[in-house]
Amino acid sequence: DHQGVLRMAWWVIGTAAQNHPPVQQALLKHGVLFKLLDHLNRPELELKHLRVLSALLQNHPEAIASFTQAKGWQILEGKVVNGDRADYSERLAFVLQAINHEHSLGELLAECPNLLNLLRN
Repeated sequence: DHQGVLRMAWWVIGTAAQNHPPVQQALLKHGVLFKLLDHLNRPELELKHLRVLSALLQNHPEAIASFTQAKGWQILEGKVVNGDRADYSERLAFVLQAINHEHSLGELLAECPNLLNLLRN
C-alpha cells in the first residue's frame, strides 16, 4: 500500500542520513527538510518522521539553522503540548539530544519553553 511504501522510504532516508554528512547535505539541498516539516505539521505524525529529523539535524549546523528559521522548533513544541502520546515526547527528547552540541539549547528553550519538559522527564 502507498502509506507503507512512504513509511519505509522515510526509514531508509533516516538510516542513510544518520551520522553521514554527505547524505545530510544532499537531503538538505534537495528540500527534504521542508518536506519533513510538512509532515511534522500533520496530525498523523509518525515516529519515523522524528527519527529522520534527528538524523538530519545531528551534527549539521546548516540543517539546524534552516529548521530553526522555518519555525520547526515551534511545530515540535506544539506536538509536545498538544500530543497525548508519550512516544512522541521520548523521540523529541532524542531530537533535542542530537542537536545539543550544535545549537544553543538555552536559546532554543527560551523560544520554546515547553520543550524543557522533555529534558526533565
